[in-house]
Amino acid sequence: MGRNKKEGLSYFPLDVDFFQDLKIRKLIKYQGCNAISIYAFILCNIYKDGYYIKWDDDIPFIISEQTGYEESYIIEVINCCLDIGLFSKNLFDSERVITSFGIQDRYRKINDLCRRKADISEYMLISSEEKRISSEEKPITSAKSTQRKEKESKGKEIEEKKIEYSTNVELKKDELYSPVDFSRLMDYFNSTFSGKLPSIKSMTDTRKKAIKARVSQYGKKSIEEVFKYVLASDFLLGANDRNWRPDFDWIFKAANYTKILEGNYNGKRNNTMSKRESVSRLKDLSAAILCGSSPKED
Repeated sequence: MGRNKKEGLSYFPLDVDFFQDLKIRKLIKYQGCNAISIYAFILCNIYKDGYYIKWDDDIPFIISEQTGYEESYIIEVINCCLDIGLFSKNLFDSERVITSFGIQDRYRKINDLCRRKADISEYMLISSEEKRISSEEKPITSAKSTQRKEKESKGKEIEEKKIEYSTNVELKKDELYSPVDFSRLMDYFNSTFSGKLPSIKSMTDTRKKAIKARVSQYGKKSIEEVFKYVLASDFLLGANDRNWRPDFDWIFKAANYTKILEGNYNGKRNNTMSKRESVSRLKDLSAAILCGSSPKED
């Protein structure tokens, strides 16, 4: 997960007001307390080898193996960290790199205290203009960077890119990684399937976890698509040989959710009804043969 050249730290500081930081509070609210251990794990791996890590597809597996959390949940947490600004989303999207202004500034300050030279030239963010940063993102001391004036023009350029990116993010929110309003989703489900499927009374942690996993996989808009497919499927609304109907939990199971999206339950009623009719006609035919009469015409 790190760079080839060893330039890492043996420790990094944690502010006493860490849990009062707005971004950390958002991370906990959107992804739960477990997200903090994933975020801390990533910070440890970043500082162990320097001030950034390059993304690769094995990272979720590595974190999952050492923390015990599902890979899908780990991806959710990382995306949330990018979305709320704990990591630089701009750099991640363009270079597939995980870092931030605070990580780089903290790395430089620790090296200064240890009288080590900190070479921050790749994926540099700390040359940008001074800005108000959160308690999690602030450096060890409050002193302004001495490089600020020297690199003012470059700072403006980076800041402009951030503003442009920020605008694009707002336009994009379809909203793959924005928080789900579970209360509204419950009301939407109950009203949409009133009298058709069993209603739900509460959003349990298990349900929230399943919803987050599906949203991480397919996006928030997929929920509306799945509900439309269910509404259009007579089979899922009870027109089957068992009069079976799915509940909320069944719909949000990974395999079932995917099958619904892929249209596997579309038009199921016709198939079921035609089978019923065939069985009924065979019974009539058998009875007619045994009785020596002609079968009834439809």
